[in-house]
Amino acid sequence: MLRMLAAAVLFLLAFTAAHAEVPVPQLMAERLDAGESARLESDLTARLAANPGDDQLRFALGATQFIRTVEGLSQDMYRYGLQTPHGVEMMLPFFRFPVPLNPKPEQLDYDKMRAVFQRALTGFEKSDATLAGMGTADVKLPLAIGLVRLDLDGNGVATEQESLFALFNATLGGNTIPKEAGEKFAISFDRGDASWLRGYSNLLSALIDFLLAHDGKASFDVSAQMLFPNAGLPLAVLDRQGRTRDQYFDMAPAADILAAIHIRHSGSHSHDALARHRSGLDEVRPHPSRDHRGHEPRKLALHTGRNRRRGGVDPLTAPEEWRHRRRAGDAGDG
Repeated sequence: MLRMLAAAVLFLLAFTAAHAEVPVPQLMAERLDAGESARLESDLTARLAANPGDDQLRFALGATQFIRTVEGLSQDMYRYGLQTPHGVEMMLPFFRFPVPLNPKPEQLDYDKMRAVFQRALTGFEKSDATLAGMGTADVKLPLAIGLVRLDLDGNGVATEQESLFALFNATLGGNTIPKEAGEKFAISFDRGDASWLRGYSNLLSALIDFLLAHDGKASFDVSAQMLFPNAGLPLAVLDRQGRTRDQYFDMAPAADILAAIHIRHSGSHSHDALARHRSGLDEVRPHPSRDHRGHEPRKLALHTGRNRRRGGVDPLTAPEEWRHRRRAGDAGDG
């Protein structure tokens, strides 16, 4: 009888230990090191639902949602065969992903490109909404960031070449940083980083809102082949014929950029989206609590509204009256 009781107790202890919740930093490390960001988001969402006041959980989930959004944007760029020409990437912030070459990209058009940015916008807003619920408790979230892996091409496997260290080493490090250094690169994120991430999410959302608020089809149709040369775009054949062998002086991208500027037609798709764009810029600031040193965070908002109003008229809500006042030379400040 005693043996059976002892065996039952040991089994219960082993079962409990096996199913005990792994600490959040350990869970993030295990999932992200394996490239399992979707599984990590699911786990953290379930935990936060059971513990909505846990700021460490909320920070971890918001950061994971941000990572998943970046990963999804990269997968979309790979899907359509992104190949950003040398020198152009510095001018186009959303087309800098070091994605591998896609031998069979899907066909792309303007509506599909808008859908890519709409998905990204939804993801960044989701991350910001999660982080917005953080309270005032101190937060620490240590993470060996160099080991984090992303599935950049959407094939379901995040390889060592898709780790953040490998990407950094290939793009900015000149492939000169030892692998051991990347493995040891760890950061203990805190509340200041959560505030920064909220500001950055709002900045990216505002930029996307601005793109989606305008009709850029004409410019897209004459220049998108510069970025997606094998995605079945009508003018891609002209780019292929105009390519030069000199990787530092390729006339085709220059011609595409000039064509996009020359034919630019950016009529507004939505005044609501323009209003969201300005609101997003106004929200590019840290969470209004003290940082990890106990200091009030510096406001990073870009208050564009004051400089754009005329006589108290907002150009986003009353564009016709604003233009009339502008023509009349009314430089009043609202």
